Amino acid sequence: MPSIRVLQHVLFSLVIVGIAAPCCEAQTDPPPDKTDPKAAVGGIGGGGNFGKIGRLGPIGANGVSTMRITDDALTWLKNHQRPDGSWSSAHFDLECGKQDDDVICSGKGSPQQDVGVTGLALLAFLGTGNTHRVGKYKYTCMGALTWLVDIQDPDGNFADSKSSDLAYGHIIATVAMCEAYAITRDDDFELPSRKAVEFMSVVLEDKDDITLIGWAVVAMTVAREYDIAIDQSSLDRCMRILVERTDESGRTVASGLGARDQTGGEPGAEHADRHERPTALALLARIFADPTLSTYPGNREMIDKGVELIEARPIAWDTSDPGEIDFHYWYYGSYALYQYSVIDSKPWKAWEKGMREVLSEHQAKEGEAKGSWDPSVDPWGNVGGRVYSTAMLALCMEVYYRYDTVLDR
Repeated sequence: MPSIRVLQHVLFSLVIVGIAAPCCEAQTDPPPDKTDPKAAVGGIGGGGNFGKIGRLGPIGANGVSTMRITDDALTWLKNHQRPDGSWSSAHFDLECGKQDDDVICSGKGSPQQDVGVTGLALLAFLGTGNTHRVGKYKYTCMGALTWLVDIQDPDGNFADSKSSDLAYGHIIATVAMCEAYAITRDDDFELPSRKAVEFMSVVLEDKDDITLIGWAVVAMTVAREYDIAIDQSSLDRCMRILVERTDESGRTVASGLGARDQTGGEPGAEHADRHERPTALALLARIFADPTLSTYPGNREMIDKGVELIEARPIAWDTSDPGEIDFHYWYYGSYALYQYSVIDSKPWKAWEKGMREVLSEHQAKEGEAKGSWDPSVDPWGNVGGRVYSTAMLALCMEVYYRYDTVLDR
């Protein structure tokens, strides 16, 4: 059975240090400790057979490599991390001045989203081979992990409550903590990971929001892959909801719960039938939960149909068309189509071309905002802010090497 692997190929870390560092040398953590025995590990568990040089990513628009785009994003995130190790959705601008003394970044989000954006930012660093032990951003990772451990309640909750809005933060932070533990096998993060996963069953009680359900499926499958016990009944319930919300065409619809914008509804909900955000997330969740395509009846058929729907809605940066820009959709679609590429690579090849060109073109190229993306064009922009948009789109660019493909051919 193929496995979900967080790719941590040391070659990628060395390439990033060797190629990307010159553009931002004064603003990065110290270089990796090459005497650390962990630096010799090529993959999870020391196997070394999962990372491949071909997965480091192709050249983006205007000859800019995906590695350079990603590293510019990580540099911005590093420079806007709070001293306590977290990222502030609403007050990240207090850290401005490290890239341009005369400019304050725009794009504030909600102060309630700090756990979620910290989890997203940490995932972006982990996805490029950085951990608290190795990588030029190891101190950035250590700060984020320490902050998450410090704020975790005894029952395992990273958020302040079980509300839907804050449940996103807990689940995303859980994915980050589990991946950090899986990569390093550091005992300091084993118990926080297990407690966070256990608390997810509490978070999911009476919740039916597709975005929340989809992230929970990803979190549980990642945890399960690394021998962290999960509540199988919670996973099965999540999959039942995905089935119930998916019609015969393969389209999945969302509920009215979840992250809220200033009007009180789910951001971009009125455009969900156009950009296929719920469909893309459901597709990714189906693939991760059932990589053999044999556990859940009809899963393969719905995956094939979902791919066709996503393929018909490629990435486009069109500010004149409300709902066309949706970073969540781009993230889910990128990972789902990349996973599906072992079955049929054509949808992914068409999608990734647009992804590379759009993200390269619209990434800030200079000043304090260099490396980040404008959150104001996205439905969640006023919720997650510039930290959210930059972490989410950096994760899109990491699709080539963050997870191995898991589907049976």
